[in-house]
Amino acid sequence: MWGLPDGHFTLSQLNRVLIPGGKLLLTTPNVYSLPSIARFLTGRSIADPLVEFGKLRGLGHMGHVREYSSKEVSRCLEASGFVLNSTHYRYHHNASSKKKALLSLAYRAVPSKFHREMVILAEKVADTDKFEPVVISSTAVQ
Repeated sequence: MWGLPDGHFTLSQLNRVLIPGGKLLLTTPNVYSLPSIARFLTGRSIADPLVEFGKLRGLGHMGHVREYSSKEVSRCLEASGFVLNSTHYRYHHNASSKKKALLSLAYRAVPSKFHREMVILAEKVADTDKFEPVVISSTAVQ
């Protein structure tokens, strides 16, 4: 998924062009995937900003500078006038190296919520032109 300002713009535009009841199929990396957890536990960034921003030259886009949890994606969708119908998780079965073969084996041993990618089906339920995040006051955080 995109950074929040771009993601909201994109979700708002999708909401604008879809008819009520229109479906949205979204795939995005899962912040709680096995590789992300392993990078976190070894003190590395989940999505290395230098690598992701470096993709701008080669791919023409910045990649995934920030990854999201299923709850975060759900909140963004709902704030943009969508209702979440389903979330599934998947990983790619390509085992062209020992590391990928071990990861594929690990994916089979853990619950699917730790797989690499989320596949989300949502439905347009309302027209909306603004994103309304939940604001927590500084006094409530203490």
